[in-house]
Amino acid sequence: MQNQTLMTWIQLLTSVWVFLGLGLVIWELQQVRTLARAQLTSDNFSINFSISFASSTAIMGEDAAKVLAKACLEPGALNLRETTLLGHYYEQQMSLVLLTKLLTGRDGVY
Repeated sequence: MQNQTLMTWIQLLTSVWVFLGLGLVIWELQQVRTLARAQLTSDNFSINFSISFASSTAIMGEDAAKVLAKACLEPGALNLRETTLLGHYYEQQMSLVLLTKLLTGRDGVY
């Protein structure tokens, strides 16, 4: 009788540990899925940003620093080309802000 009770307790504890282990595996899989989604989102934004930045750099050339300085000191004296350069520059900056905002809100990963 005592041996039977001991076996019942062992089986009960084994079942509890199996279910606990299964719960931990499910939790880990959810974390991995969340991290994979965040990584895919980050990679997507990085690729889009790289392509966009490369085209903006080709448009801006080496004049970007001069245009930014002129925009700070004499914003009324900007011509159409310089305004276009500033538009591309600030689009890139806003893309980075959007990336940070989206990745921060995604499942609390970042």
